[in-house]
Amino acid sequence: MKKILLTLMVLPICSFSQSKLNITGNTGVLSADKEIHLLLNATINYDITSNFRVGIDTYVSPFEVNNVKNHNNQFYAVVEYRIPKLNLLNNKLYISLIGGPGIINIGNKDNGKTEYSTILASKINYNISKKTTIGLKQGFLLNDINNAAFVGFFINYSF
Repeated sequence: MKKILLTLMVLPICSFSQSKLNITGNTGVLSADKEIHLLLNATINYDITSNFRVGIDTYVSPFEVNNVKNHNNQFYAVVEYRIPKLNLLNNKLYISLIGGPGIINIGNKDNGKTEYSTILASKINYNISKKTTIGLKQGFLLNDINNAAFVGFFINYSF
């Protein structure tokens, strides 16, 4: 009985969010401390309006120093704003701005540091279908450990 009630409670929420939930995957490069590293990024966003999203943005950038494998993990609560005046090609091409607070954890399994961080970024988006967007995401990850710049190619899918 509990499973049926839980299902009945979750289904309306899922059906409501189907057109508003977005998942993005991004692969690119991160420049920190005069070094270039691989960057993997995943984002889950929820559309509040057609020009305003809130979500969680995660970044992972593994790197090696003196044959020791390190990690650079970052998590952000973000707000994304689509600039209406910069919509081109019948709203297929547009620019959005991203910002928000977060945390960074950098180091290795034996030694790591955690600090507060801030993301400031922009995206150039191109809608290839009603549910799929591709583009470039670039910006800065600002913190006391290592300020970093990044750029990457992304694919976004809307449910």
